[in-house]
Amino acid sequence: MIVETSAIILRSMKYGDTSKIVTCYSQQCGQIKILAKGARSSKSKFGSSLEPLTESHLVFYKKEGRDLHLLSKSEIINSINPFISDSDILIEALSVIEIFFRIHHHEEKNESAYELLSETLKALPKNKLNITQLIIHFYLNLCSLFGVSLALEKCQKCNTKYQEFENVLTSYFIPVTGTLICEECYSDHHSISSTKIEKLLLEQLILISNLTPKLIVTNIFSKNNYKELKNILFDYIVLHVEGVKKLQSQQLF
Repeated sequence: MIVETSAIILRSMKYGDTSKIVTCYSQQCGQIKILAKGARSSKSKFGSSLEPLTESHLVFYKKEGRDLHLLSKSEIINSINPFISDSDILIEALSVIEIFFRIHHHEEKNESAYELLSETLKALPKNKLNITQLIIHFYLNLCSLFGVSLALEKCQKCNTKYQEFENVLTSYFIPVTGTLICEECYSDHHSISSTKIEKLLLEQLILISNLTPKLIVTNIFSKNNYKELKNILFDYIVLHVEGVKKLQSQQLF
């Protein structure tokens, strides 16, 4: 069966003298592996369309029951590689595709996941100042895709919505449940493993969750410790999403 689909290149490895085996996340088939014959030769028809962080249009021969499919044609749709001269942006971009490589099973189609990956990668090089907020958005949506969304709108004990916290300036995030406990209720549950989050930071987290990657890179955010939020969310993903541990891409620089 001949399949045409857009796909984002996650990883590639040498095969034989001139070929590559490429792992990509495709819009039509989910995560797949393809054999690109002659991809490493100087006259390769694939050019740079099979480089990681590249979104390409693929045509390949798919055989049911096989894990490796034969690539026929590949053309670049979008590549952020030429625009990444900053190591911080490169690390985050590589981390994003590494997470997808680790957690998605082969050939499980998920168009929402594909859109999240594609839009995040397109937005990353556009505004370094908002890169942490963009990764927070990515983590939040990744949690939603895997059915472990965070419940941050209200205290899980007293059901008070966070907007109604008049004299409460601090809340506590509970990683095991992905829920929030307000400061007043926490005094009765102080033995629970938790992370303190100031109200202003919580407001920013909820704001980010409601924006798109395009809006995040153009938005002006208040000065907060967004790196703290990013680390909290990554630890939550490690706890709840199988396959995500320490990222090799974070050790590169």
